[in-house]
Amino acid sequence: MARLKLPEGRKKLCPLNVRTTPDVRTKIEDAARASGRSLSAQLEFIIDRHFDREAMLDDLRRVLSENEHNPVTGGEIPSFEDVYGILKHP
Repeated sequence: MARLKLPEGRKKLCPLNVRTTPDVRTKIEDAARASGRSLSAQLEFIIDRHFDREAMLDDLRRVLSENEHNPVTGGEIPSFEDVYGILKHP
């Protein structure tokens, strides 16, 4: 029997075995229940969010590093609004 094709835009899922403490599992289960996601979908959401935040932090570090040598600001730390504007429009 032929396999069914995945819907357009949907990727094949890969298994990931995870061991964790009961406390962490309970937190993930609670978050999954609150969001209406399955346990697997919640874990994927948490991991994706982690990588998104890491990328944002890398961008922030880049902006701060560039600002340190910026003669216009004299090395002052920019405001959140300035950094956010720079990140939105590099």
